[in-house]
Amino acid sequence: GTSSNMNANEVIAHRAMELVSDLSVKVHPNDHINFGQSSNDTFPTAIRIAGYLEAKNALIPSLKY
Repeated sequence: GTSSNMNANEVIAHRAMELVSDLSVKVHPNDHINFGQSSNDTFPTAIRIAGYLEAKNALIPSLKY
């Protein structure tokens, strides 16, 4: 959970810095992307949402036929 969350934050921060034209702007993975939010709060919630969406969009429709 924690390592996956931090990896995602680093990828998002890096991409944000690529999109900003001002080279003096620095985007920090923990300070700006994660805002100090505990990965113990965010990652389990994201997994539950992903599971719900997959069940709703793929599993349940396939059970109807």
